[in-house]
Amino acid sequence: MATITKSIGTDVTRDYSTITGWEAALGGAAGGAGNDAVGEMYNDSAFDEEVVINDITPDSIVLSVASGERHDGTAGSGARIVLSFGGSGEAAVQIAADLPVVVEWIEVDGNNAGQITDGFRCFNGSTTNTGTFKQCIAHDIDANNADLAAFNGDSGLTNILNCIGYDVISTNGLGYGCEESTGVTVNYLNNTMHNNKTAGFNGANVVQNCIGTDNGTDFTGSPSTEDHNISSDTTASGTGSLISKTAANQFVSLSPVDLHLKSGADAIDAGTDLGTTPTGVNIDIDGRDRDSEGDTWDIGAHEFVSGGSPTLLPTNLNIINSFKLLQKEKKLVFIFIVMKK
Repeated sequence: MATITKSIGTDVTRDYSTITGWEAALGGAAGGAGNDAVGEMYNDSAFDEEVVINDITPDSIVLSVASGERHDGTAGSGARIVLSFGGSGEAAVQIAADLPVVVEWIEVDGNNAGQITDGFRCFNGSTTNTGTFKQCIAHDIDANNADLAAFNGDSGLTNILNCIGYDVISTNGLGYGCEESTGVTVNYLNNTMHNNKTAGFNGANVVQNCIGTDNGTDFTGSPSTEDHNISSDTTASGTGSLISKTAANQFVSLSPVDLHLKSGADAIDAGTDLGTTPTGVNIDIDGRDRDSEGDTWDIGAHEFVSGGSPTLLPTNLNIINSFKLLQKEKKLVFIFIVMKK
């Protein structure tokens, strides 16, 4: 019937001050029967909450970040959840609604607070319908005696696309980048997982164009489709996969962490073209459309562009915020305004 878009942030102009408040209204003002519900987070201040998306009233649900408020592929650069409490649920963001749900452009910072209870995931799919996590970042998750993951597919088809996960550590438990629950169908496509205690990628039905480096084991399980991946150990397998590649030779920086590809990385132009299915697989962690740009696909969440990716003014951003974004990226930009009579 209609797309209902609501803003989420602590500024007084936003529709909802918390993500959970927006989710609670999906059956009414934020969505309603027959509508497509969209929640757009703003980087007014860091969020600190656990969110379960389980309303089944709308036709579909998207939890996103407003244009101009999104991360640039590194931590702390956009709208994010920073955990500072004794996490008692299953995830920072959990998809539990039995209808199509997309969660995109969100960063979850575990803040190494030791706050996690057993079985905690930053992003958790728990639905019998299609759930998708894309262009998300999860990092610095630490706890004693807990099994942790940056991303998890559970109970149904989950697409994990162009995501980054790193530093998932559990002193006496398990720590995964991407984790698959037993017996479910998960697609890991164009993701980058680094320095996670137990494994970078565990299981899944399809694993393509993924980078795993310096994890306990980079790739585990027996996917039905596995190709064009990179590991720092010898576990990447299948057509086009590369093994024993040093992490420092792939990424811009390991300290501080910046998992964009660097010039000369083995991952550049080494991927397979996945087209535009599932939806969003062609959009990299910086928002570059590999498909429309005609790129030769790289492996990992970032599509390297010689000289740096172009910065485009977001369509729904005012001029002041646009200049802030461009100034932050230290780029000189000429803006030509053509006026017609």
